[in-house]
Amino acid sequence: MVFQTCYSCGTINSPTTHRHIEDHPSLPPRFLRSNDLLPYPEHVRLSRVYANAKKDQAWLQSNIEYLERHVLPSLHQKLACVSRAVDEYAVALSPVKHVPTEVLLNIMSLCVDNDGADLLQPNHSSVWACAQVCHRWRAIALDVPSFWCHINVDIRKRESFAYGLQFRGLPAMLETFLARSYPSPLRIAFASDTSTVLSQNLLKIMFQYCSRWKTVTLDVPSAIALNLPPSLTTGAPYLETLTMDAAFLAQDTSHSSSLMLHAPRLKSLNLLGSIDILRRHHRPAPSLFALPWDQLRTLNITTSSVVDFPTIIRHTPNIEYCHLEARSSPHVVLLPQEYRLPKLRTLRLTGHAVYLLRYLSAPVLVSLIVDDTPAPYCGVRTILAFIERSGCSLKHLAFESIPMSDRVLPLLQASPKLVTLDLNVSLGNETVLFDLLLSALLYNGSNNNCVAPLLKELSISVYSHKSINSALLVDMIKSRRRTDGPKAGIARLGRFRLRTNAEWNKLFDELTKDDGLSVDFELH
Repeated sequence: MVFQTCYSCGTINSPTTHRHIEDHPSLPPRFLRSNDLLPYPEHVRLSRVYANAKKDQAWLQSNIEYLERHVLPSLHQKLACVSRAVDEYAVALSPVKHVPTEVLLNIMSLCVDNDGADLLQPNHSSVWACAQVCHRWRAIALDVPSFWCHINVDIRKRESFAYGLQFRGLPAMLETFLARSYPSPLRIAFASDTSTVLSQNLLKIMFQYCSRWKTVTLDVPSAIALNLPPSLTTGAPYLETLTMDAAFLAQDTSHSSSLMLHAPRLKSLNLLGSIDILRRHHRPAPSLFALPWDQLRTLNITTSSVVDFPTIIRHTPNIEYCHLEARSSPHVVLLPQEYRLPKLRTLRLTGHAVYLLRYLSAPVLVSLIVDDTPAPYCGVRTILAFIERSGCSLKHLAFESIPMSDRVLPLLQASPKLVTLDLNVSLGNETVLFDLLLSALLYNGSNNNCVAPLLKELSISVYSHKSINSALLVDMIKSRRRTDGPKAGIARLGRFRLRTNAEWNKLFDELTKDDGLSVDFELH
């Protein structure tokens, strides 16, 4: 017999009869623990209950099978339709529907960050999250070009999956982003460590839209850059910041001119790799390219040798910020030629790039940062000669001296207008030079001939085999707090930071009690 369910009254019925399911109470524990035969009356009653329970079991099983085959699938379909209707009506009746589109757009712009969309994980972007709030925000996310113009593609160390489904769709997804972002300027960051077909295809697509570039970072192998077809570039009228491998300069003249000459807004250029690649591939020197070097205001170069710097520096007279990093010392001697940068205000040198100061002069330089420099002395004499030759008035200075050189104090004396000083020295077993430096920085109140009288921020990193003179250090800091004010030409120190391989000294407590002085101790 086939059984069915009546949903009007909520009971289970057969086509002709109504079956009432009785309750089947659990047996007393004594019947389950004993192996004895049940007495006659109990045996008959329990046998009757057992037979009825088996019939109910078969009847319920038949109903469940029928429901699973014929009823539940249609109910699941109806439930999906009803749930979709509930969601749509909830959106239609929600308060956000009554907010003007302009207000929604402003609210959404506050919720969207500036990190851009990662093509490998587009659903993790803030725009994607906002698109799930309501249908109007989804429409805004799809229709506003500025939400699609910031694209990040990083496939470094992941090229082994280049033939997976996720990576096969990257070119199509990239073109979708580029199409939806029209006509907004593009901010693109692309990184790859191998020259696979996927990397080449992605780069070609990006160059086809170079007319809309605004901020672009291309961290790719030089092999891709050298094999890029010149016909792809059509100029970049909106380009402001460009980060690329130096091998892109190794293209033929028409290629580079097409891209760079038509970039009237380009102010910042970051070059990666070695300029020497031009010579290895028998390309013309960068000086022969008609590139807009004069309009650059920011220049960052990361290369392997100091020899590469003059090739570019000589053509950038108007830069105001420059960061140069060299990972090895020059194998050849540079020509004794001075490169004058009349508008340079901030210069940062990393590694062996400090030796380029022998050939530079910057009369209006106000900030000089020299870090990760090679020992011994980390080019302190070169820095001092550069300051004396340039005649600049430094306000911010950061440098190293490992081991501490006797030219550190003359270097500070040559910069009387210092406001910020970050000094990293190594003393070894000799602390006399460091004590002389602290004494020179001490202000005794009777004269204003102390070193760096305008100093407001002081950071000292010192490594020593012996204990430093903590008493002299604390007295120097306290003297900088008891100044006579602007009339005496002495500034009041507002921030002090000490990093050293020593234990806490009780004298440091006096500095922590000064509410007007911001102190930071890193003791190891």
